Amino acid sequence: MPRAGFSLSREEEVVIYVSLGGQPFKLGSLLGLTRDQAVEYLEQEGLKPRLRYEPADAPAGTVVEQLPGPGSSVQHGQSIDLVISSGPAEQSLETAVEDDGGGEE
Repeated sequence: MPRAGFSLSREEEVVIYVSLGGQPFKLGSLLGLTRDQAVEYLEQEGLKPRLRYEPADAPAGTVVEQLPGPGSSVQHGQSIDLVISSGPAEQSLETAVEDDGGGEE
């Protein structure tokens, strides 16, 4: 690359390359992958994973949601939000107490 102020003769050819930035590509589906599989895929594609954990019926550590969604057009360097299952939500169980009819006499 010539330094600033470098002179050329009229017969010399100059080639200029202009970057259009990264070409967009379609994001694959990460749903059902493990957290590690999804993060590896995103990093290989030059994307930045952002993870959030929420209770879900899917096994813990599984991707249950992604934004942008599968098939969306994305560019290298873009952040992708993933919701990772932390396992089923804890449910409060009500215990029925039976009256055995054996009160005080």
